[in-house]
Amino acid sequence: VLFASGCPGEGKTTTTINTAIVFAQMEAKVLVIDGDLRRSSCHKRLWLMNAPGLTEYLTGQKTLEQVIKVTLTDNLFVVTGGAIPPDPAKLVGSRKMYEILTRLTEQFDYIFIDSPPLIAVSDAVRLSTMVDGVVLVVKGQETTRDGLKEACSRLHYARAKILGVVLNRVDMKNGDYRYYNRDFYRTATYPDAT
Repeated sequence: VLFASGCPGEGKTTTTINTAIVFAQMEAKVLVIDGDLRRSSCHKRLWLMNAPGLTEYLTGQKTLEQVIKVTLTDNLFVVTGGAIPPDPAKLVGSRKMYEILTRLTEQFDYIFIDSPPLIAVSDAVRLSTMVDGVVLVVKGQETTRDGLKEACSRLHYARAKILGVVLNRVDMKNGDYRYYNRDFYRTATYPDAT
């Protein structure tokens, strides 16, 4: 599954890792791949060294076994981004990237890929053609309708399967969400409550 967003800073890395941890805690063998070779950050969230990573594997410097790292969470493994290559889109869109994903599906129950923003670069669109589906991460109160439409348009153009949307960082105190506050649920459940 590819986790993508239209723009930077919408929380896709955090969503990817949190989702992976939840699946790993349910006894599934999970691999996170940092597919954002321009600004990899999964290693920081998991307290790991960045190199060697995906770049080193895709350029033939390291074997697959050398780039898969164990994390502090049982059943959770990660392939970090590694060094920043001269042409990240070419690397993640390569035949070798497709082959690594095919090979890894035999070893892991779930593979979650963190990607760069869809609108900024073509890497995520290329990755979307190699996965079973895409989860779009949308930042509450900040992602624009036009930005979301553009992200969806790029995925549809690539014939990617959108599995769903994660609405991230929603401000529940915002007036747009007033019907979902605690008092609403309390009075709806217990009409006589004051």
